[in-house]
Amino acid sequence: RRLAKHLVSMYFKEVKAAPKGAIPMDVLTDYISYARMHIQPKLTEEAAEELVDAYVGMRQIGQNGGRRNVVTATTRQLESLIRLAEALAKMHFSEEVTRDNVREATRLMNVATQSAATDPVTGLIDMDLITTGQSAGDRKRLGELGDAIKDILSGKKGGVLRID
Repeated sequence: RRLAKHLVSMYFKEVKAAPKGAIPMDVLTDYISYARMHIQPKLTEEAAEELVDAYVGMRQIGQNGGRRNVVTATTRQLESLIRLAEALAKMHFSEEVTRDNVREATRLMNVATQSAATDPVTGLIDMDLITTGQSAGDRKRLGELGDAIKDILSGKKGGVLRID
């Protein structure tokens, strides 16, 4: 009986009162709907410059380790930065995307990228982990392993592998 009650309690979600200072759900829904329909922020010159600088900075991360084959930022990440910065401006009902919006979008992107795209072997950010599920280093090592196996197998004579 105690075990059954414990197991049921793990799945039973008691409706809790909203924390003090929380925005009621209907107000939040209306706020988001209004922002989506009426706020269309445009990039300022300063925000555009900050976006370019942030993107170039993200690209340079892959160059620091001397491994030129690691792509740390693609145009997809730049587009994501733009959308994040625009969303932040919308949250503030702002008609302009500011430099601060871009800086916060960059910070959010960096935090997300560091947790999702850091190669555990090298400690470097490797976007291949996100796009393919496999790091560039792992792909290279697998290729080298495949080549070594091919070399070994090509040494077979008469269907028998000779080990000297």
